[in-house]
Amino acid sequence: MSRLSHEAVPYEWVMPFFLGSGFLVAAAAVIVPIALHLLQRRRPRPVMFGTLRFLRDAIAQSRRAHRITQGLTLLMRILIILLLAAAFARPLLRRSGLIPAGCRTVVMIVDCSASMQTLEGGRNYFDHARSWAVALTDSLQDGDRAAVVAAGLAEPRVIFPPVSDVKAVRGALQELSCGQGAAPLAETIQDIFAKGADSLQNAEIHVFSDFQTTGWSKAVAEGLAKELKTYGANVFFNRVGLKEANDAGLQSVRFYPSAVLDDGHLQAECDVAAGGSYLGTDAVKLFVGEEEKAQATVMMSPAETEKAILTTTVQNDAAADVAGRLELDADAFDLNNCFYFSLPRFAGLSALLVNGSGDGRESSYLRHALNPGGVSSALMVPKETDWAGFASMGDLAEYAVVFVCNPPPLEDSAARLLLNYVKGGGVAVIFPGGNEPGRINSEALAKLEAWPDLKIRYFELGDGKNLEAVVEDANDRLAQRLAAAMPPPWSFLARRVLRFQTNSAGGGVLQFRDGGSMLLRKKLGEGELWLCGVSANRDWADWPLHPMFFIFVQEISRQAAGLRQRSLMTQAGEPLKLHWPGSDLRKSFTVTEPDGASRMVEAVRDASGQPFQLDGFDRAGLYRLADGGGAVRTIAVNVPSSEMVLSYWSGDDLQRTLPGVATAYTESHDELRRELLGMRQSHPLWPWLLLAAFVLSMVEVVFANVRSRPVAKPHLVGDLLRHGGGVV
Repeated sequence: MSRLSHEAVPYEWVMPFFLGSGFLVAAAAVIVPIALHLLQRRRPRPVMFGTLRFLRDAIAQSRRAHRITQGLTLLMRILIILLLAAAFARPLLRRSGLIPAGCRTVVMIVDCSASMQTLEGGRNYFDHARSWAVALTDSLQDGDRAAVVAAGLAEPRVIFPPVSDVKAVRGALQELSCGQGAAPLAETIQDIFAKGADSLQNAEIHVFSDFQTTGWSKAVAEGLAKELKTYGANVFFNRVGLKEANDAGLQSVRFYPSAVLDDGHLQAECDVAAGGSYLGTDAVKLFVGEEEKAQATVMMSPAETEKAILTTTVQNDAAADVAGRLELDADAFDLNNCFYFSLPRFAGLSALLVNGSGDGRESSYLRHALNPGGVSSALMVPKETDWAGFASMGDLAEYAVVFVCNPPPLEDSAARLLLNYVKGGGVAVIFPGGNEPGRINSEALAKLEAWPDLKIRYFELGDGKNLEAVVEDANDRLAQRLAAAMPPPWSFLARRVLRFQTNSAGGGVLQFRDGGSMLLRKKLGEGELWLCGVSANRDWADWPLHPMFFIFVQEISRQAAGLRQRSLMTQAGEPLKLHWPGSDLRKSFTVTEPDGASRMVEAVRDASGQPFQLDGFDRAGLYRLADGGGAVRTIAVNVPSSEMVLSYWSGDDLQRTLPGVATAYTESHDELRRELLGMRQSHPLWPWLLLAAFVLSMVEVVFANVRSRPVAKPHLVGDLLRHGGGVV
């Protein structure tokens, strides 16, 4: 534990006090050596000898020397026991005048994140933290300064800079309420130093939190340590709550597709994560409105994650969006038991099929895969164009996905059009084709800012060779769904292929079993760029005839739909980017909260077609948004993903994130009080007492050995004793 330094404050040493005074009872053990000393005292033994005056004097002198050595040995043994008892009682030498009136600065940072609503003993962690902070104010004296910071709220600096009004500080703490967003604790400390470092010289920074793993950034803390040392501030990590809560929560939720089509099909896939002490079954329920539509049971083990898939069909009605929630059984932390969703209704999104050579045959298999049998309720409604028509388009924002087949060499304008589309949230998939494989090369793809180290190899396979495709990136969602729908390997006859090699992030998703990637994926901006090693028709391979091709196209479409429709969902405490039709750059919306309260929100956007940015979604739930013209949308707000799974820092790991800073880790107010006394008002004496006990024990051993050496008796006395002489 680090000790604070206050050289500028005068002080003098006074009487010590003890942190563990119960150990002083052990001092009673001094009775043992005293009793042994009394029991082992030598009584004079009469010896018959003649009358010799000088012999009497010699015996008396020897007896006095023996008593002195025995007394010294007893005294050292008593002192050793007393020193050990005092050392275990942890004496601290109090300093007087260390904290004169007005010199103490206390900053209380209370974690107001969602995880602080975990229940323990009928109260949540936040209530425990707030009560603890209120108790800390009782130690403030007249003239001391204090501040209150609510980490995780929209306005965290409740009272800042520090003030001397202790009553106002106590009142602000008692009125404080917990939020449902995330609380970046280290960033909050960084912020208050940026706003008022001059008022924080030698400050005590008290953080009251459960110390959720995602709430304390090690990287930010290590950068903050230098500033804390500069201002002489010290940090108290005051932990509330259990180290392992009995909890299971929804870690992530995905919808396939991310919309409700005319057939009303709805599928949700969710990951349920268990805490370190959770064991048993849990039920995942799917509600549309207030009606339960589906349920799945999962068997949970401590610190494990299980997957659940729920499907249902919803009826068509006049509502623009389908809203509801996924819900788990109640446990210690209810906020991660519920996930709200809002999905748009429509007959299908638009997909653009670009035929590089102008021959519609290049995209015919894609068209059938996107819209099998021309069914109007399919996810994607395809629209075809040739390269000239594509190059003349000024904007691709209306399309959820763009498939480019057999493109000519990319000129700057076409590359810029495609790049802007992807960065804006679109999905583009490029297929080779024709007899000119050189059209897709590293130089052309460099214009799309993807895979700077990409190597492309072209292979002619004559009459054809049977190739097998397998998963290359087992963590990719599309690869996982392909493997779940149809286990690899996927075999097909190929006559020519492109094989890719890259070390860039976002590399291969599928690969040929005999070497080289077949399918690459790259995240650019808010969208995705895909590159395939075989054509979308049968010119290069029979892959378009394989069932996996159909599944691949459908899964790409679902991912594209998800990227397009994400604006109907957001997280508590974060802004929402909402696409809204029309050309208005400023708009007024009426927002109806989950509890029924209404408020007006003014939103702006930079240009027509861009999203509006809305703020003020601080609580999880379903919000209704109306523009006054009859248009109504439903917005789903959830607890931040960083708060959904409960895992915590340990005390030692927390303190190590602030190297060189005076820190303390406490789990109760009494422990905090002792640490404050130890770090600010006293000097530890017990190390010196242990050292003194060790040195004295060594001296006692040496002294006892010297004393026990046999001393030769005078020859005359020895002869007389052997012959039975007497002394009268």
